[in-house]
Amino acid sequence: MTKTLQLLFRIVAVTISVHQIAFTQCNPDQTAPVFTQTPADTNVCAGVIPAPTPLNATDECGGLLLAFSTDDTTSINGLCNGGIIRRTWRISDAQNNTATYTQTINVAPDLASPTTTADLSEVFEFVGTNNFGKWVIDKQNNIIINSTDDCSVSNIFNDAPTTFNRCGSILVTFTLEDECGRMADFQVRYTLRDTLQPVFDNLPNDTTISCCSRSSDNTGW
Repeated sequence: MTKTLQLLFRIVAVTISVHQIAFTQCNPDQTAPVFTQTPADTNVCAGVIPAPTPLNATDECGGLLLAFSTDDTTSINGLCNGGIIRRTWRISDAQNNTATYTQTINVAPDLASPTTTADLSEVFEFVGTNNFGKWVIDKQNNIIINSTDDCSVSNIFNDAPTTFNRCGSILVTFTLEDECGRMADFQVRYTLRDTLQPVFDNLPNDTTISCCSRSSDNTGW
């Protein structure tokens, strides 16, 4: 007897996904880090040196790095005498690839005390009203607005008393100070003059009396 063998074949479809992966070969790393932003050279005055700030740098294998600076001040004998500061940032990656950046800071000397073009010869007269406190503030503002210095004026103060409420004059000294601590004194005289005549208080009104009246209210007889 003849037998028939039936074979069943099942076909399964398989889907294969392919992903591309990009990577950087870091061995060996021979590329130095790169600063992302650097400060330009600058000119400043003594006493107002810009503060150092960290700089960012990128590296192929190290990612984002942070660089700190050091200042070379060997050419400066005191900031107020001027000179050059060389500020250098240095950064290295894990393979000791190194990048540096140097900023040149030119420091102008501050050798002179402050001066002012404000009028210091005037004599102030206040007729009948004492505005001494306001005068001190106004004069001080006028002096500092018209002041000049090799660099900049940092402060102003005076020796004026709190009040001055009598006739006469007083000499007030205003002192300017710059960033290097150099000072200059300027004296201005304040004068208070009373030019108003005295004024009677509670004056009696005019009155009319009779010459023939013997009233004691009128004559005291």
